[in-house]
Amino acid sequence: MELRNRLLEKEDMTLDQVEKLARTLESVSQQSNAITGHSVSPSQNSSLVCRTPHTNSQKRGKKESDNSQSFGSSTRFTCFCCGNEGHRSRYPQCPARSVICKKCKKKGHFAKVCKSRSQLNESKAKESQPSSSSVKVVCDENVFCVRNLIEPNDELVTCHFGGVPTETFIDSGTKWTMMSKKTWNMLYRKGVRFLSYVPNPDVNFFDASGRVKYSVLQTVHIELQIGENIQTAEVIVFKEHIQTLLGRVDAKALGVLRVGLNATKDLYVRVVSTPIKEPLSKLKEFQLQIPIDKSVPPVIQPVRRIPFALRTRIEEQINELLRLYIIERVEGASPWVSPIVPVPKGPNEIRLCVDMRRANEAVLHEKHPIPVIDDIAPLLKDVTVFSKVDLKQAYHQIELAPESREVTTFGTHLGLFRYKRLMFELKCAPEMFQRILENILSGLKGVFNYLDDLLIFGRTLEEHDANLKAVLQRL
Repeated sequence: MELRNRLLEKEDMTLDQVEKLARTLESVSQQSNAITGHSVSPSQNSSLVCRTPHTNSQKRGKKESDNSQSFGSSTRFTCFCCGNEGHRSRYPQCPARSVICKKCKKKGHFAKVCKSRSQLNESKAKESQPSSSSVKVVCDENVFCVRNLIEPNDELVTCHFGGVPTETFIDSGTKWTMMSKKTWNMLYRKGVRFLSYVPNPDVNFFDASGRVKYSVLQTVHIELQIGENIQTAEVIVFKEHIQTLLGRVDAKALGVLRVGLNATKDLYVRVVSTPIKEPLSKLKEFQLQIPIDKSVPPVIQPVRRIPFALRTRIEEQINELLRLYIIERVEGASPWVSPIVPVPKGPNEIRLCVDMRRANEAVLHEKHPIPVIDDIAPLLKDVTVFSKVDLKQAYHQIELAPESREVTTFGTHLGLFRYKRLMFELKCAPEMFQRILENILSGLKGVFNYLDDLLIFGRTLEEHDANLKAVLQRL
């Protein structure tokens, strides 16, 4: 077929060219079959040049020759009946021909190569069985997800279950205390004291995929004790082999787990808020120059109609920005005019935004990198004390140069206004602000900023306080 297609593609071929092409295709076919592991007989190779019809006797002879391959054949086949290599499943001397499978009870194959559905389900269930590590339970009413959690080096505590000491792992990720049937039988042989138990409770536990269901043998009400603390708990006993877990609720009651802001006795949290001055404070002796592409022609967009119900709130916002010296009124014409977009911020409050999409076409990026979590994670090694500083209206504390203010002009029903300070809608604002604040904080220890959010940290309280004081003095 391939030779015929090649001949039809070309015209006026000589006999020598046809013979050369046929031999080339024959050689390619032989090499391809050698790579894939299939042998090609001379009669099959010659079919590339000339096809001769096969008689029924020839086909039968070919089939018999295939069946007559022995164990010592150089061609490597895998038998699907016994799993050995060197012969096919039709080989009459296969050792599994008279054997009955121990799995499906059928004759003709070994159990190790059995492909019955029961064998497949058993192998999948065996793979999904929980290991000797712990399981994590995430509660969703009466359905839970169970997955491996414990690492080899996790610390264990000794908890007395009904008077019998047991090594238990504290898991803050689950509210349930649980153990395996093997552990419970060990406690029972040692004379564990329990209050009551419920066999086969109506509660479901699944693995993380939600496919494998774990079997709950019983729930036991029992007294737990660590040190002098005693807690009456409900312990879930699994049939599967799992690590003994002390749930979040019982661990907190026994005094071995603290969660939340009260986890550290010496933790001191205070939220500090300062009133906005009039006018809004700004970075001293600095004016920001916005990079503008002069090849982009200015665009004057029409003023968008604003619902009458929002006009009063917009006027209040504009008057507030004028009072803080964030914007100024434009006298005369402006080459750039962008429309405003009022965004609801609360039930009785709006945020005044400017649609800068057309104007941003002329604004150039500074290409300053914005940090990611991988940049700060190495800095927090062995750090114990933190403070967060959020700069209020941080962008508006950067003054714009007079020649960079025209591109920020926006139109309202009250007239034209433009920003005197850096606005959020400029596409270069985040990277420029990041660069400015990094320059301000350069040389200080224990501080990292992501835009207008500052994280101050230290390994001790004294180190943290010194870093925080240095940052506030610099700001």
